[in-house]
Amino acid sequence: MAEFYAVLTGSTVGTDLADKTFYGFSLSPQSGKAGVNVIANSSAPIVFPDPNNPQATDYRQFVITDRTLTFQVDARGHLILSLY
Repeated sequence: MAEFYAVLTGSTVGTDLADKTFYGFSLSPQSGKAGVNVIANSSAPIVFPDPNNPQATDYRQFVITDRTLTFQVDARGHLILSLY
């Protein structure tokens, strides 16, 4: 992911991610419930999925950004993402 982030921002220094917020999107294989984990300010370790050894509990997608993401569900059940 750091390599992907570097392409988007032109950043190549590993510590450039230190002041960003991590949003990890997961899906429980048992219940089918979707979730979003928000990790900021080193509040918890971030464990990236291993592409060579995927696990059912891995993040399905993730975003690292310095912007605030908010989520809501509209009347039709669609997830709406707002970027601030």
